[in-house]
Amino acid sequence: MDAALKRISISEEERIKRNIEKQLVIFADELDRQYSFKKSIPVFYEEIKKFILRKGKRVRPLLFVYAYKAFSQSEPANLYSSAVALEALHDFALIHDDIIDNSSLRSGIPTLNKLFEKHILPESSGEKMGENLAMVAGDIIFAFAMKKYRSVEVDNEKIDRSFNSVTDAAVKTGIGEMKELLYSAEPLENIVLERILEIYDMKTGYYTFCCPMTAGALLADVSDDEALQLNNCGLLMGRAFQIIDDIIDVFGSPCRYGKNLYDDLRKSKKTVLLWNTYNQSSPKNRRVIKEILSKKHLKEGDIKEIKKIIKSTEALESCRLLAEKYKQEAFDMLERIKMKEKYRDLIYTNFEKVLNRV
Repeated sequence: MDAALKRISISEEERIKRNIEKQLVIFADELDRQYSFKKSIPVFYEEIKKFILRKGKRVRPLLFVYAYKAFSQSEPANLYSSAVALEALHDFALIHDDIIDNSSLRSGIPTLNKLFEKHILPESSGEKMGENLAMVAGDIIFAFAMKKYRSVEVDNEKIDRSFNSVTDAAVKTGIGEMKELLYSAEPLENIVLERILEIYDMKTGYYTFCCPMTAGALLADVSDDEALQLNNCGLLMGRAFQIIDDIIDVFGSPCRYGKNLYDDLRKSKKTVLLWNTYNQSSPKNRRVIKEILSKKHLKEGDIKEIKKIIKSTEALESCRLLAEKYKQEAFDMLERIKMKEKYRDLIYTNFEKVLNRV
């Protein structure tokens, strides 16, 4: 990218980010204005609003806008309303995911169910009530996001094509979550890489990368073939992202990443890192891994032992190489799609930041 184009892209990136942040505030305010949310349950509405407005990378709305502008000559009214609807769908998924994983932190801040707990009387079974209320809050955010997505002012055929890609991604994400939960109960010796990658595609790839890019491009009226290419590119991005996320879960710093570490191990999730480790381990270490992961509660010593076994293999390097392979394949595929160079570069840059957790 030459210097002049880089300056333009940076300026455009900041403008788009500012528009997204402004529209998120509008989204939260309209949720109250249309349904008198604050008047009905003020404390819980304020927690929901703060959750929606938390600092974040805004990966999905950014990719959505970049993809739309990469194929269009104009910017329709309410484009950013549709963009932040995708961020709200992400919030919905996070709320449910945190409850399923029994996580207490999200980006270094208590999860929504934990925030709700502090407003509930002890005699009301605070923890369970907090989870129940958070699930309902997530459902409300999901429903309002779907409504707001369709507010962009383009013709109905474009909206329908784009909206269908969003609903498809939502369904696939739910199926991916179910598959992951079921697969976590499978014995390690029965695990195959293809099944793990399928879960990554369903749970991460579609709604984080495929959906924003294809939905944005479909609003700009791209062909089905172009949408498919963007979809395939997004799946590769999702695999690269999730493999790196697996590594962070075991070897990351809680101060840097602001999340509960070792959740994958505690839930016996079948990750590419665990699959590589198990298949590269000695029979003795395989027995140790199975014994540790069969425990209901892992102790610090158990975690240290698993990390020691991982480091005794080439599993970490294998995962890094596989993630790099998928990233490069995604970039090569993106390069072959005819689009505006400026927005292709912004998609590249955004994904690099996400992958490196910048």
